[in-house]
Amino acid sequence: MGILSSIKSMMSDEGFTPSASTFPEIDTNSIERSLKIRSKAKERGAENKPNAEQEASDAVELEIVERMRFLRNQGTEFYENMLSAYKARINRAESISQEIKTGALSARGDFLSSATNNRAEMAYSLMGVVDALKYLKSFRQEHKINRPYLEETRKSIYTLAIVVVVMLIIEVAINAFFFAETSPQGLLGGAFFALIFALANVAISGFVGWFSRFKNHRSFFLKLLGFSVILIFLCSTVLLNMGIGLYRDALEVTGDADLASAEWFSRIENQEFMLQSIKSVILAIMGVMISLYTVTKTYGSFDPYPGYGAVARRVENALQAYADELYETISDLEEKRDTFIDEFKASCDASGTFLSEAADALSGQATLTNKLNAFYEEVTGKTAMLVQIYRDTNVETRADGKIPKCFQVKLGIKKQTIEKMDTSKLERIADERCNEIKTISDRAINDISQIYEAYISYFPSVEALRSDWKEAELPSWEKTVDGLGVQV
Repeated sequence: MGILSSIKSMMSDEGFTPSASTFPEIDTNSIERSLKIRSKAKERGAENKPNAEQEASDAVELEIVERMRFLRNQGTEFYENMLSAYKARINRAESISQEIKTGALSARGDFLSSATNNRAEMAYSLMGVVDALKYLKSFRQEHKINRPYLEETRKSIYTLAIVVVVMLIIEVAINAFFFAETSPQGLLGGAFFALIFALANVAISGFVGWFSRFKNHRSFFLKLLGFSVILIFLCSTVLLNMGIGLYRDALEVTGDADLASAEWFSRIENQEFMLQSIKSVILAIMGVMISLYTVTKTYGSFDPYPGYGAVARRVENALQAYADELYETISDLEEKRDTFIDEFKASCDASGTFLSEAADALSGQATLTNKLNAFYEEVTGKTAMLVQIYRDTNVETRADGKIPKCFQVKLGIKKQTIEKMDTSKLERIADERCNEIKTISDRAINDISQIYEAYISYFPSVEALRSDWKEAELPSWEKTVDGLGVQV
């Protein structure tokens, strides 16, 4: 249960009646009918009761007085209940103040605990960034790299696959066109040969394009390997595409795939490398051009230095994970902060209204007292009126025409007045508690806001991490919190 719910339960006033409420209504006609005053007066008068010499009050008169005394007691009880309710509200101010103080301590502690737990989780993410940055720095030093990672090459990797597919389709189309004229199966057979040759050509070119980057490596052996791959590729791509052209010539002469293969091997054994058909020459040249383009495109789609891209991407991934987690933890703390602040403000407002109403009611106690005194006057006057109605009616109906001695005695309810009590002390207590509650609430809100601000300023931004941020720049969380002066 939140602090606001606790405060509301403490402020509930079952049976509380506002000071504007009225005292019991005195309806003499209703009382007269319910007590049957006139009929009893006539009945007893006809029997000459009470006796003319009787000095004690008549039973009917006593019944009237008792009924009116009961109404007066109801009014007194109402007045006392009203004052008790007002006083109880003021007396409850101490409990409400203590409840808010306890809630403030608990809220500050909970919020600080949440911030501390989130900080511990963020520390792992931050250390991941620190480790990745350290490794990147050592990689640069080891390989003597003074330039940043070429991030644009990473973006071009996504287009590399499209380029390779396009090159493959183009070469298949070209080969299919040139082989269709010589293949016994026509265009379908030409497409079959074209697909086999194009896959070999593009796949080898893509592999060479990626592997040729080793020519930039600091290691002599890897650099030698990179240049060797390039030289081998240049020779092999020319030989491969010339071989494709020779096979087309053989297929054009024989018209059969098996015979063309035998013819192809025969020409190679006899070192007859001259292409016979201009179409075969074009086919070979197009194949070499596509192969070279694929190599250069693949080479340009990765960072020129082998391994640098993987190390740099590790840093980027760590930074992205750190930024996402930092955003989530700050959003979580912000939501909790706003919830705490809204609840404290609502609790403070509700408590202030509660105590102000009680203080106002006490301030208006004079009005309530005046109403009670007026009610007492009304009871006294209407009691005398009802008694007189009984006596007059009784005398009018008496057979002996005498007036009993008891009728000559004044009968009624003794007048009573209530003095206004001094409520200044209770009003002062209410004001003090209102101020105290506001101070507690303001301090709690300020402490929670300070913890939130400390948290969001504690961790470095992604930009700071990129700008040669040092791990030693991260202060102690405990010292940071202690510096806020937050007491929990």
